Amino acid sequence: MASTQLSLIGTLSAELHAQVVARLATAAEQGLAYSTTETFFERGTEPIAADENVLRLRETQLARNGSKVFRSVQVLQKPESARISPEILQRSLTEASIAEGDAFEFVSSLGYQRKRSSYQKGIRFIRGAVEVLIYQLFETSSSTTAIDPQSYTVTVTTRSANPRAPGGGGGGGAGGSASQQGPSAQDLKNEAIERLKETRAVLQGLVNLSRGGE
Repeated sequence: MASTQLSLIGTLSAELHAQVVARLATAAEQGLAYSTTETFFERGTEPIAADENVLRLRETQLARNGSKVFRSVQVLQKPESARISPEILQRSLTEASIAEGDAFEFVSSLGYQRKRSSYQKGIRFIRGAVEVLIYQLFETSSSTTAIDPQSYTVTVTTRSANPRAPGGGGGGGAGGSASQQGPSAQDLKNEAIERLKETRAVLQGLVNLSRGGE
């Protein structure tokens, strides 16, 4: 599924972790402990540049679902320039769920090579169409001590659907076609931006969220 991913990122000191969790617990509809392994792939031998296309395999386990692992392949396109979107990081995203089979073999068959992995553990909150992750990074999936025990990363993410182009052919004048069209891509993106800003306001005073690094 193709969409535009919009996100904010910030750093949270360990001393404020409990306050942020408590605030989100009252503002969000759902909060669950989670762990995620992200494996990054690239084609060829050149290292992945931060602002280039990235293919990653995500494997997420939520506390509520026990041993069930949700797997997906994501292709993240180059982010929009900070001059166009100075406050929020925006980039096109194509994602496909993997229901069964060897995910690594599937990605390798597309011509990609595995380069590195990262391991997150934290809490995942859902507030409407916005996902808030509060997590730490670990050396391995089985590590019990975070790489930096004194801080957490906070990401606030939502998506804006990419409207389908109007179908060709068929009858109907220009007025009839326009009346059946839904919101434009920019309208949907503006709505997504407002969702992010509302969630940022919930965390105001505790976490400074910005476009961050790319």
